[in-house]
Amino acid sequence: MPFNVNTGELTHNGRTYTPGGPGARRAFQTIEHFAADVDGFPAGPDRDGLLAAVRMFYRLPLDGPAFQLARTAVRALRAERAALAAERAALGLTVAA
Repeated sequence: MPFNVNTGELTHNGRTYTPGGPGARRAFQTIEHFAADVDGFPAGPDRDGLLAAVRMFYRLPLDGPAFQLARTAVRALRAERAALAAERAALGLTVAA
């Protein structure tokens, strides 16, 4: 799996990106927000916010592959969320509203 949902490490084109630096926790919360609350890939200002969060999370320069990394991270977080929901459903667990 190219994105580790536990550590945030991401592998893209044979290169491993490790999160860190100032603001990394807040940036990850922003990435999680878009993975949970936005259908598809965000557009307009939302996309700019997501790409800025990915740049901050991985300490990327402006010419870094932020779009590809954001797409990979969002897909992996959505897959993890779906797997957890399926596991809860299989066990008959419900989430209180």
